[in-house]
Amino acid sequence: MAQIGSPLRRAGSMRRDFEFGCVYDVIPGILSFSILDSEQDAEEAAIEDPDRTYFSSCLHDGRYATHFGPCDLGIITRFCHLVRQTMKDPRSRGKELVYYTDAHKERRTNAMFLLGSYLVLIEKWSPERAAAPFLSIHPSPLKSYRDATDYPSDFDFSILDCLKGLDRGVRKGWFAWDTFDVDQYERSARAGISAICPKFVAFQGPHAGDDAPSWARAPAFYADAFARARLEVAHVARLNEKETYDISEFEQLGIEVYDLQFPEGSAPPVEIVRMFFLLAKQSGTN
Repeated sequence: MAQIGSPLRRAGSMRRDFEFGCVYDVIPGILSFSILDSEQDAEEAAIEDPDRTYFSSCLHDGRYATHFGPCDLGIITRFCHLVRQTMKDPRSRGKELVYYTDAHKERRTNAMFLLGSYLVLIEKWSPERAAAPFLSIHPSPLKSYRDATDYPSDFDFSILDCLKGLDRGVRKGWFAWDTFDVDQYERSARAGISAICPKFVAFQGPHAGDDAPSWARAPAFYADAFARARLEVAHVARLNEKETYDISEFEQLGIEVYDLQFPEGSAPPVEIVRMFFLLAKQSGTN
C-alpha cells in the first residue's frame, strides 16, 4: 500500500520487485501502471502525486465459469479508446498516466494484458516488447490463462502468447482497432456468436426440443443471426450430441452440417482433428 507522506516508488524496465503501490513504467514518463489495495489508495496517490493522472475502469473484470481467458476484442477496442481519450483530456495535459487495478490476481492480469494490447495496437510494439514491462516483475503478479473446462488445466497461456495472437491477427488484416465495429461484435456475442477470423465462426451449440435449456436457441435463430451479421456461413461442424437438434433445420437454409462429436470438455481425438482440418481446407475462404 502507498504510504501517505512518502513518494510512490517507481520501477523501471529491468527486473522489478512486486510491490503494492509501486508505479511501474510502461512507456516511461507517459504511461505507467500500479496495483493498489483500494479506491482510497488511488485517491491518496493522486493527491500525493499531482503530476500523474490515475485512472482505471471495469474493463479488466470478469470471467466465465472456470474459464479464465484474455479480454475479448470488444473490450480491447474500448480500452484503446479509453487510453487515447484520457491522454487527450485537458486535465491530463503534461501529466503521466497511471492505469491502476486492485490486488485481485485475475483482474490485474487482465489489466496488464490490456495495456500490452494498447502497446501492440497503438504504439506498434512487438509482442515481446509489449509484454516485457509485466514479465519483468518478480515474483510474477500474473495468472496464466486457461480454457473453460472443469478439469485441471494442462495447457496454460501467458499474456505474451495472447499478444502474439493479437499481433498476428492485425498483420493478417483480421482486426483493426480503429475501424472495429464494437456494437456489432457485442450484439453477436450476446447471441452466442464470435467471428474468429474470416474462415471460422464459433457459436453456442443449438438446441431444439422440449428438453432444451432456457438459454438454448434453435438452428434457425443462428442462421438468421449469421445473415444479420453478414457472416457467410456455409458449413457447420457439430461438436455436441446429435440429439440436440435436427440438422435438416440448417440444411433447408443451405448450410451443410458435419458431425464431429467428442466429449464436451475433452480434447478431440486425432481422427476428429483430421476431419476438421479437411473440412477447413475444403471451405472457400483462405
